[in-house]
Amino acid sequence: MERANLRPAVRTAYLLLIGVLSGVIGTVMVQTLRPAPKDAIPEPGGGNSRMSLDEDALAVIAQQGLPANIAIHGAKLTASVKSEGQVELYVTYTTGDPSLPTKIVFDPDVVDGRLRLTPVGDTASEVSLGLLEEALRARIRAVAGVADYKLAAITTTDRRLGFEILVVQR
Repeated sequence: MERANLRPAVRTAYLLLIGVLSGVIGTVMVQTLRPAPKDAIPEPGGGNSRMSLDEDALAVIAQQGLPANIAIHGAKLTASVKSEGQVELYVTYTTGDPSLPTKIVFDPDVVDGRLRLTPVGDTASEVSLGLLEEALRARIRAVAGVADYKLAAITTTDRRLGFEILVVQR
């Protein structure tokens, strides 16, 4: 008699287990197979405009923005964007004073909606970073156009330095 009462209980538990598993599998399938919206932003940051510089473009901007003594000595700049957020500029001199810096390391930060380059170690002078910072800010202003802007985020991925810019309507 106990065995007869046990079968409906086992059958009910078995059906409940199958129902729960079906629900979980269905939910997972809907969540993974649903296409992403076309206007989805791939990276969070809060900006409505983006600028991305690869290492070569960053080296050209640095060459234009750094002090004249580096250009006078026929220096060649190469940039390296590290995934931990730092940017390294390597200066190779063809002539001139070998005592000039050969490596400039900085960490780009967002401070009050503006770009701020923070030196890492004693590899860069404030003058050099200030000039480089102004050259990068000019590029960001060019993206924003005549509108006001705030720098929302900075990304360093895939050997690129990216800026999320929030262009504000007046």
